[in-house]
Amino acid sequence: MTGKKEKGSLTIEASMVYPLFLMIIVTILFLMRIVYTYGLIQHAVSQTAKELSMYSYIYQIAGIGDINQNIQGAVSGRTEQFNSDVENVISLYESFGSGDGNVSYQGTTSPTEMLKNIGGVLLGEGAQELNDQFFLLVVKPLMEGYIGADSKGNSADKRLEALRVVGGMDGLDFSASSFFADGSTVDLIVCYTVDPLFPIDIMPEMNLANRAKVRGMRGKNVFTGQEAEGGSGEKESVWDKSPVERGKLIQEQQNVRNLPDQFPAFSAFDPATGTATAEVSIDLRAKSYQTTAGIVGTIRSQCSDMENYRTSTREQVTVNEEEIREKVLIVYIPSSTGDRTIDRSAYDQAVNEVQEAYPDIRIVTKEID
Repeated sequence: MTGKKEKGSLTIEASMVYPLFLMIIVTILFLMRIVYTYGLIQHAVSQTAKELSMYSYIYQIAGIGDINQNIQGAVSGRTEQFNSDVENVISLYESFGSGDGNVSYQGTTSPTEMLKNIGGVLLGEGAQELNDQFFLLVVKPLMEGYIGADSKGNSADKRLEALRVVGGMDGLDFSASSFFADGSTVDLIVCYTVDPLFPIDIMPEMNLANRAKVRGMRGKNVFTGQEAEGGSGEKESVWDKSPVERGKLIQEQQNVRNLPDQFPAFSAFDPATGTATAEVSIDLRAKSYQTTAGIVGTIRSQCSDMENYRTSTREQVTVNEEEIREKVLIVYIPSSTGDRTIDRSAYDQAVNEVQEAYPDIRIVTKEID
């Protein structure tokens, strides 16, 4: 009798532990299912990004990429000034909140310039949004193809729903992606939510993201006579870069800047001579700079920022407007080379017009390869 009682007690213990053991096993299997889902979507994202990089050849040949980059380059200065004005407003508000009444607004004061800055931001954002929407029309069908149907023949949408992806294909959010924002990169980002089904409620919905970043194929250089990216080992010209990347490379090469990157109006200041220097690059090959008016607009905008400069501080660096005795604007333009001829006639005329409007600013032109 004693032996039977002991045997029965062991059976009761086992029956209590066995369901818990099964739930743990099933939970592990569901976790593996989430990992499988992540890997499936990552595969689709990677393959889609690679395919987009090949299709980007058509995008570049059609001139859509140039149009987008020209717009971004034309409004980049306005966008930077708008961001600087916003920072000044925030600093002013915080100073008033702390009881400091000696701080004054140092941003743009001209209503016309303010409207131009706002318009530049809206135009730049709108152009990039249109560019991204153009690609998103292609991304979803490609993703659907790489996710594919399951063994039962269900569509990619049904397959994702079976894997507990909220919304299926419609639940994939590509809004964080960017396409040729820097002129050459496809950055595909997809965010989605998985609603796991566990026998043990150990976690709520999971927000996941997959990303693939590839360089686009820029084959048009073969036809224009320019060296294709990754071709021979020769150094690529800064003028083949996007406007934002070009500006950074030129500043690194010329080594003029000694002020923080976000400092308003000026790149450098020499306390010994009182010289404040600003820099701007203009690619005279761009369509927006084929007329005098286009060039005048860019140079005049920079001169206006210099003329309206007020004492500012960034990263503990202060430049007082009273200490500025000379203002210099360096304009970088492409030089004529063996395979590149630059017509400066419209540019020289534009410089003369702006110089007459801003006689206190010395405009210096520097040609670089």
